[in-house]
This record gives sequence, C-alpha cells and structure tokens, in this order.
Amino acid sequence: GIYYNATAYFRKGQVRIPSDAYNTLLRYITDRNNFQIGHSGLYINPYQPYPPYSACYRNTCHPKGHCIELGPNAYRCECGAGYRDKNPSDPGHNCLPINNFNECENPEDNECSENARCIDLEHLYKCECLPGFTDAAKEGTVPGSVCVLDYCSDVNFCPTNSTCVNMEQQAECQCNRGFVDIRKSDRRLAVGFDENTICLKSTDVNECVLGLHNCSGVAECVDLK
Repeated sequence: GIYYNATAYFRKGQVRIPSDAYNTLLRYITDRNNFQIGHSGLYINPYQPYPPYSACYRNTCHPKGHCIELGPNAYRCECGAGYRDKNPSDPGHNCLPINNFNECENPEDNECSENARCIDLEHLYKCECLPGFTDAAKEGTVPGSVCVLDYCSDVNFCPTNSTCVNMEQQAECQCNRGFVDIRKSDRRLAVGFDENTICLKSTDVNECVLGLHNCSGVAECVDLK
C-alpha cells in the first residue's frame, strides 16, 4: 500500500469530549488495522502530526524545534538536539546549529558589538573588542556584545586616589577603597582643595568643613576625628 496523510471528518453527535472520538479512531487504524483505512489498501502515515485537538496543532515553533504541550490551550517551544536558541528570551522559535555553523558570516546570527571582531569557533563563537575599545557587556551577557571607547587607556584620565572605570557611554573616576568622594561638596575649592582633589582618606575628611553632613540648620556639626 501507499502511505497517506489522512484527515478525519466527524458529524456533530453526542460525544462529550470530541478528542476521544478522534483518538479512538486513530488508535483502531494504527493498532488494530496495521495503519490501513478500512480495507481500502490505503495506509495513513505512521508519523502523524499533532492531533487537531492538541495545543501544538498550529504551533509557531521553529522547524528544528519541538512543541511541548502544557495544557489544552498552552504550549512552549524548545530547540532540538544539536541546536541552540538565537534569542533565549523567545525559546524554540529561531534555532541555529551548535556545530558546523559560522555565526560570524551574518551579523544577525551573533551578538557581537559593531566595535568588536566576531571569531568563529568549532562550538559557537566569541567576540573581541577592537583596539581602542573595551568590553562593557553586563554580567550574564555575551562578552564583547557591548564595546565602548577605552577612555581609561589614558593613564592621566583620573586624578590621584581614584580608578578609571569604563561605562557604556563614558568613563567614571571612582575613589579607591578607603577613600571618600568629596565631589558633592560645594565648599571643596573654598577650603583649599584643587579641581583634581576628589578623593580623600576617610580619616582626613572633615564633613563639617566640607558640608558633607546631615545636621539640622539649627544644629552645630562637630567633627569627631
């Protein structure tokens, strides 16, 4: 005989659960009649798609993905063995091969920054920021997916007692451990510090003189150091 994809049509009747009629017929054809429809010499495909009563019947999963039924009206998709999600936040809808696939050929298939070089590996790929740029990708994301200008390559970018930290749009000078940032003081210059003095040892900071306290306007600030 010849294998066919078969479609079953039912008249409206007294079946309480319509899917029961479909499943009973399909089980009879496959289990008791050796996949033959009656005595017609026609056989249904043993690899039947999802039944019409399944939530996966009209799923939107990728051809290389699997539909997993979660209930009468709910399902989820996941990529099959040997494939990975291009977009993990939308699993099973865009599946790419894990091996023997060059993600670097098409920018849409990798997450490298425009200021990074994509390097294809036997398993997936990696991104390397170009010279003059530094990695600013957040923890848990692909390294090299965000590459910013390396402002900190200028050794004189930050003054004494502070460290340069590259941010996404700019660099920031952060006080070293054990030092206090006094840039919020509007009295810094008036008391004799210059523009480049932004971090002082915690033992050298007079919060009262610099105005870095939360005392009431009718209270007297007393430095305890």
